Amino acid sequence: MLINLTEISSEELNKNVRKRFEENYGSILDMPLPVVTDEKSIIEYAENYFMRITAAFDTCANEPKPNVVCMNIETELEKKLMSMLLASSIEVILSCS
Repeated sequence: MLINLTEISSEELNKNVRKRFEENYGSILDMPLPVVTDEKSIIEYAENYFMRITAAFDTCANEPKPNVVCMNIETELEKKLMSMLLASSIEVILSCS
């Protein structure tokens, strides 16, 4: 499964890019991040999204394709969440906006 945290939905992706993602990772789940600026909210949202991501990956644990998160790292929320994902050995693909 690929979890897409970017502002571009999987429906808006280039047809070839979407096809490659589906071939390599199976299903795509869009989970866009909100714009958050205060530190308390950043931590709360990062923890909430981390739990949602791991729960989604748990549902496809027996699938043969790898699980990966596609995201940007422009905001503090994205940076915080990425560090949590990497600390848990969850693969992250960085996207350019």
